[in-house]
Amino acid sequence: MNEREEVRTKIREPEALETNYDHTVRNMEIRNKKRAEGRVVIKGKNRPWELTRQGKLRNFVSGRTEDDLAAPGWVIFQHEIRKHSGMHRHQGGNHIFVLSGKGYTLVDGARHDWEAGDLVLLPILPGGVAHQHFNLDSNLPSVWMNVVYGPLKDPLANWHEQIELSPEWAEKKGIQERKVASLVNKARATGQERFARGKTLFDALLDLRDARRSEIKTARCVVRGKSLPLEVNAMGLFRWYIHPLMKDVVCRMQIIYVQEIPPGSRSGKQLHQGGRVHYVLEGKGHTVIDDVRHDWEREDVILLPPKPYGVVHQHFNADSEKPARLLVVEPNWVDILGADMGSGFEMIEAAPDYRA
Repeated sequence: MNEREEVRTKIREPEALETNYDHTVRNMEIRNKKRAEGRVVIKGKNRPWELTRQGKLRNFVSGRTEDDLAAPGWVIFQHEIRKHSGMHRHQGGNHIFVLSGKGYTLVDGARHDWEAGDLVLLPILPGGVAHQHFNLDSNLPSVWMNVVYGPLKDPLANWHEQIELSPEWAEKKGIQERKVASLVNKARATGQERFARGKTLFDALLDLRDARRSEIKTARCVVRGKSLPLEVNAMGLFRWYIHPLMKDVVCRMQIIYVQEIPPGSRSGKQLHQGGRVHYVLEGKGHTVIDDVRHDWEREDVILLPPKPYGVVHQHFNADSEKPARLLVVEPNWVDILGADMGSGFEMIEAAPDYRA
């Protein structure tokens, strides 16, 4: 046997196989690295408008664009309404911030008026909610913004059913009849719950269900921006639209507030898990995230990346004469994961306005 044949006959050591545990850990590391290195600022001026069946939309974040983002999972878009939108039904849970104009929204036939600075809420109801938006100004369009964390809707098997096409879409396509589906709620209420209720923990769940149904009947679908007080806290100047302690709104799956930063000033400095969204309503400045500066201006979206040990961040207003205003949205994890979450929730430095 020559040397070459001898080498071929040697038994190879089996290669180490990756276990499921190794695979899981490696995927976590890849995911966290992508988020830490992802895009933090999305430039609003670069986002095009698109005419759709529901109306004229401008997407900032959608399923098509989130691969390289610091905080994936969000759906963020604006809707321009000249006359009225299309009508569709879906599983609610939307939080619509009115950027300009005035109008009203029909939610299952009930009218809810709004104007710039208001927050319109769609309740989560069995069978979804049919809704349509109307502009009341014949000279100027209304514009609103929707910011929703998509994974919160996954357990609802969220879906969309178009009932009526937007006028602009129908005109573009040469469609005369805009009605495309019947206005039918397909909720699966059985009406067979006729047994006596006791005091078990299961009965308590039914009691909670009934209490929430009763709350929704009288809860607010519109939070009036003009009615909100200015709160001075360690993070800065806030106007709260939805807070975990607010029980009188039809939907509270997110935490929403507008933060104002005075001319030439800054917010507090905070440690937070990340996964928070900011939309620049007014002004220009920058946000420092883990010692890295990210510049922004009006109409930009700022994403805080979720990191295992959280992110330290602080906002700065670059204008010495005008305030900056940020619309801030994050999932309401407080009652599920706790305010600390996995990183801790800590104030490192108070805003100058709070110290004063």
